Amino acid sequence: MKKDLQFKFSKKVRCKIGPLIGSVFGQVYEIRGSIPYPAEGALLPLDLSDFGAETGEDNRNLIDNAENQTLGTDKIREIKQDRGGAAVIAALVNNSSTFSTKTQYSQAKYLKRKQKKYMLRFRLLECTPFTISRLGFEKHGQKIGNIRWDNVAQLLSYGGME
Repeated sequence: MKKDLQFKFSKKVRCKIGPLIGSVFGQVYEIRGSIPYPAEGALLPLDLSDFGAETGEDNRNLIDNAENQTLGTDKIREIKQDRGGAAVIAALVNNSSTFSTKTQYSQAKYLKRKQKKYMLRFRLLECTPFTISRLGFEKHGQKIGNIRWDNVAQLLSYGGME
């Protein structure tokens, strides 16, 4: 395998494959720039206890407009390049005028959405027939005739393959 190859992580993000060669399966990585770095914790490591924010009773009085967030896109980009995704999320929470008035469920949902956007993380998995068939079904189900991974296992079992 060539070390200078890249894989497409999302529509806008490509990641170099060189640092992943010879790595341990199951390790979580975070992409900064186009290079994957080993990361501590889970794929979505932040939760509400990390911020200690108070919660509101309900979301009826919340109005969605641009004035609720005082942090601009240039500042967000600068924080992301300097300190990473967790710092961006902390800055977004601290500069939001409505975060403390949201319900606990809404706050958790907000954190999860921001982690998926700003903390580009993935787990390195071993290529097994199970993982390949599961990925094929989830990403391109029509191409494989919408055969789920358990059906693939059953077909391989009937065919005498182990």
